[in-house]
Amino acid sequence: MTSAQIPLSEIDDKAIDFLEYLEIEKGSSPLTLRNYRHYLKRFSGYLKDQGIRQNLDDINTETVRQFRVYLSRLPAGKGETLSRKTQGYHVIALRSFLKWLIKNDYQVMAPDKIDLPKIAERQVKFLSGEQVDRLLNAPGLTKITGKRDKAILETFFSTGLRVSELVSLSRDKVDLDRREFGIVGKGGKARVVFLSTRAAEWIRRYLDAREDKYLPLFIRHKGKVDPTTDAEGMRLTPRSVQRMIKKYVKKVKLPVDATPHILRHCLHPDTRIFTPGFGMSSARDLYFSQSSSVIGVNLIKGTCINAQIVGRENHIASLYSIWADGYELICSPNHRLFTISHNGISEVCAKELLPGDYVMAVKQVDYKGTSFVKPSLARLLGYIAGDGVVSSARRGVIISDKDKTNLLFYQHIIEDELGGKSKIRKDPRSASYNLVYYSDQFVKFATELGLNVAAKHLRVPPRILNSPLEEILHFMAGVYDAEGNSNGAPRFFSSSKDFLKDIQYAGQQYLHDRDIS
Repeated sequence: MTSAQIPLSEIDDKAIDFLEYLEIEKGSSPLTLRNYRHYLKRFSGYLKDQGIRQNLDDINTETVRQFRVYLSRLPAGKGETLSRKTQGYHVIALRSFLKWLIKNDYQVMAPDKIDLPKIAERQVKFLSGEQVDRLLNAPGLTKITGKRDKAILETFFSTGLRVSELVSLSRDKVDLDRREFGIVGKGGKARVVFLSTRAAEWIRRYLDAREDKYLPLFIRHKGKVDPTTDAEGMRLTPRSVQRMIKKYVKKVKLPVDATPHILRHCLHPDTRIFTPGFGMSSARDLYFSQSSSVIGVNLIKGTCINAQIVGRENHIASLYSIWADGYELICSPNHRLFTISHNGISEVCAKELLPGDYVMAVKQVDYKGTSFVKPSLARLLGYIAGDGVVSSARRGVIISDKDKTNLLFYQHIIEDELGGKSKIRKDPRSASYNLVYYSDQFVKFATELGLNVAAKHLRVPPRILNSPLEEILHFMAGVYDAEGNSNGAPRFFSSSKDFLKDIQYAGQQYLHDRDIS
């Protein structure tokens, strides 16, 4: 019997189906598919080497434990063993495989019985404003390679693009006049990216210096170019950009080993900004979508002045986190704030603030909101945000609770407000009950609100934050129900810091309307 005729084991056979699911239904990248295939193949290969059957019921706590011991001792070259981070990738792939099997009604080991290895938390690195300036001015501008590198650095700081996204840019996709373009990023998610005036100008200078007609925005210039080389063969690679940045970091003697990924952390476009009439927006949305949403303050006359936005730039600086009276403001060091001194009200830069200084802010904003959904439906959305699963693959929404009575309450909301039929089932793997509601239309609605993201990326939908108080309160009540709280003061938990900030913001709206200070 040839190798091609050897039948696949049950694990290998289902792993192929799982990888096809990731490729077709989840839209996973080729790199993700390659890695998952490698991790699962290593697991099945380990079972084979140990003389263990490779059926699905052979994935149990003991075989997984032995596999993890094997991984911890696996040589990785240079006298070292496999890193804990790489070991974790194997475990994540195995857990994902088990989740898919359970979703497809296979009786296998519960994935939550496999703990992820503890890995030291990564420290996010930033560049200071002075370091950024040194790096941006590092390229020499007499040669075309210097102009290209200058344009690349300015684009990085202006947009926060990933290096893979930057090298994929083409001339015809970047609008230098409007200073914006679309990009398809990680996970196949599309977004609009905005260039600063300076970045657009340096890209234009670089393109003006080029005599070729190649489509890629950034190309290689060293060495002789074969006339038969196609456009894609001229495109810069991610590795080339990484080496280029490393070269300039060394040239200006930065104490930080800056990489393209670190450059992304020098931006903070999602800072929340509240304006009367427009509700809550991110800094990006406000400065690139609205044209007359700014109110200036004349401190001498004590009057407010309506003004238009005349500059659209991103901060090129490290970030400050300022805490005052239970609030947090994330801003650049040169962000101007108002303070009270012996001379009265004056301006101060964030970097000049000291503990004990007073910071003035608008405590209350009169904003009644625009009705979005019925209050009871807002409560259902809150429960889904707190402890629900929105699954496009399963074409439904699942919420869980140990108290069946709570699920009956939400089942009535689904029937009354959505006219839908849902089912409550006992979870065979826990002491909880599951409420399952199948509806393509509702899944699409919840997805558009951003309720289908990973827990750490969760946000309260802006449409809810900008809705009337009653809808906000019902949404918060749904989140509260999902947390399983009973008596006592409301407590909210989430792995998303931004979600908790949104909840705090919504709570302040409630206190404002009740005139509680």
